[in-house]
Formats: sequence, structure tokens, C-alpha cells
Amino acid sequence: MWFLGNYAWYHKNNGEKTCVVGTKKPNGLGLYDMGGNVWKWVQDFYGDVWYKESPKDNRQGPRTGTLRVLRGGSWGNGERFLRAMGRFAVEPTFRFAFSGGFRLAAPSR
Repeated sequence: MWFLGNYAWYHKNNGEKTCVVGTKKPNGLGLYDMGGNVWKWVQDFYGDVWYKESPKDNRQGPRTGTLRVLRGGSWGNGERFLRAMGRFAVEPTFRFAFSGGFRLAAPSR
């Protein structure tokens, strides 16, 4: 049975702190902590209508802009914020008090 607490650290199960990555189950793509734990900065610039106008596959966001994208929610959020498809626009100078991070990615060999 699928249960959010098996996959994500969020306000109901984390003790109000970040947690070690990989201690929950991975998602369907084998990735850990994509929802919850910390907000994730992503490379994409934010575009209000980008997803309506962009190709359906491999959407990478606009090439230019002034706002960047945060995804995935953090340990301090409720269930509705723990979705990688949810996007929040923020100024690049925005600083987190304690619930933000980023994920490094590299092509597989």
C-alpha cells in the first residue's frame, strides 16, 4: 500500500529538521527524497505559461528569465506541497532559513 510517510519527510514525521537522504523508499524512478525533506532549487527559469506551450517530453523550462523554480516541498510542509510537478517562482537571491537545498545530477555512465 502506498503511504506518503514511506517516501517523504514532511511536517508529520520529521521532528522539524532535515533528514538523511535515502532513508525512505525511492519513488517509481528510483530517486530518493524528491518530495519533502528540503525544497529543491532547479536549473529552470520560471515561465507562467511554459508548460502550456512547451513540448510534452523533456520539459526543461525557458532558457531565460528573472525567477527560478523551487520544487518538492520540505520537512515543514503539508502533503499538498510534496509534489515535484508543483513549481514555485522565487528570486535567485531568496535565502532559506533552514528548509532549502538542491540536488546535483549527472548523466549515468
